[in-house]
Amino acid sequence: MSLPTVDAAGGATIGPDWLQGRTAYGGVSAAIALTAVKTALPDLPPLRSMQVAFVGPLAGDVVATPQLLRRGKNSAFVACDVAGTNGVGLRALFLFMAPRASSVAHDALPIPAVAPPAPLTIPACRNAETGDGASAVSGNQDCAGTRAERTTHPTMSSAATIVEPTPGSSTRASSAR
Repeated sequence: MSLPTVDAAGGATIGPDWLQGRTAYGGVSAAIALTAVKTALPDLPPLRSMQVAFVGPLAGDVVATPQLLRRGKNSAFVACDVAGTNGVGLRALFLFMAPRASSVAHDALPIPAVAPPAPLTIPACRNAETGDGASAVSGNQDCAGTRAERTTHPTMSSAATIVEPTPGSSTRASSAR
């Protein structure tokens, strides 16, 4: 699996290896936008920041259209839209900026002492008899029909535990204790 090639006009083809369902993975879509910008404007300073909005599905043949918004002595703001057959699927804003000398030394500040975090409890929705299910980190899973059980997750530290509610309970995973 190789990254899609972006031509001089910003065209690229996102193959099936880069799809998650009907749209491309966000990273490959953003890489197409950045490649198109750097191809169209090869003398840009280093990339310092980017904002990417995924506004619709992208797959198959796409075209990236960069637009220089502002160019100063040290910085350049560039926008780029990536569109496919369904219209714009990605809109990005890039900030390219040359390094600048400063009289402020931020690295001279002391590092504060911070206490370690409290133990982490992760609720889960798993059937204790079959083992089916997964951790309910988002809290959007209904835990009715599972047996109550407190266990230590095998891939986490001993401080992290999984809590499973009792059968018939209306308790959602995010509120299990």
